[in-house]
Amino acid sequence: MSKQIEIQMGALAPSITQQLADQGVDIAPSRSEAWDNQADAITRLMFADILTPSQVEKARQRLMKHIGEMLK
Repeated sequence: MSKQIEIQMGALAPSITQQLADQGVDIAPSRSEAWDNQADAITRLMFADILTPSQVEKARQRLMKHIGEMLK
């Protein structure tokens, strides 16, 4: 049985590092900090009007897929 995790992304969401820690997932700080930086970059590009909403969604889905693969 695999454990499901929930991660929220966006300007008001806690960091991925904090969300994983709150769910009892132990991951190397360097890895989770990289994910935090990537999620923050997506959000910054959205607010700078560089990414469209659909591009933001696609980028977040790809990040989530990457996180899921690394947590297996």
